[in-house]
Amino acid sequence: MTEKPKPGSKAETRERILAAALDLFCERGFTAVGTQDICQHAGVMKGSLYHFFPSKLDVALTALQLYAQSVSQELRQITVLGGTPQQRLREIFIRTRNQARQQKQAKGLIHGCLHGHLVMELSLEEPQAKEALSRVTELWVESLVPLMTELREQYPQLHRDPRQLATAMLAYLHGVVLVAKAANNPEMIVELADQLGPLLGLPGDSSLRA
Repeated sequence: MTEKPKPGSKAETRERILAAALDLFCERGFTAVGTQDICQHAGVMKGSLYHFFPSKLDVALTALQLYAQSVSQELRQITVLGGTPQQRLREIFIRTRNQARQQKQAKGLIHGCLHGHLVMELSLEEPQAKEALSRVTELWVESLVPLMTELREQYPQLHRDPRQLATAMLAYLHGVVLVAKAANNPEMIVELADQLGPLLGLPGDSSLRA
């Protein structure tokens, strides 16, 4: 177990800055959040932020890395759960829905995905961000490959390999979260889960409930 940094230490201050940045960037996006907003949210002076990070972009990309690792860890945990591959795929949608519910209950709005926010805002303008965002996509695809390998073993007639299936799954989940965010309706995330089966090429009688 990782030991928590001591209150008031440099490590704890850095952790607070990143937690504040993650919260604000998820909620508002990159452009709408300033370094002063992050400092106020974290309860630190602006000089503390610049002690650890040269720019707001550096804060965002570091927060993105932590976010990406957290999501990847959860995806890998779901992979080793019991049940069929379809049930575990559905569990990904259920957990995503539950997170969206918590966001709506706390703030009245679904935040969506930090990776998605930064792709839309930074991928065309910031080469450093584009590279970091591509690495996150690759990390999440790799996290899904073992589950998609099981699915393909269950349905050998699937024409796409596990990596292609994982990429399609990730793309669909991104889109579902965006649609749910636009409607501010967390329940849509699970309601749309069964549409993944036809997208992946599963037999017509196959459901993510199987």
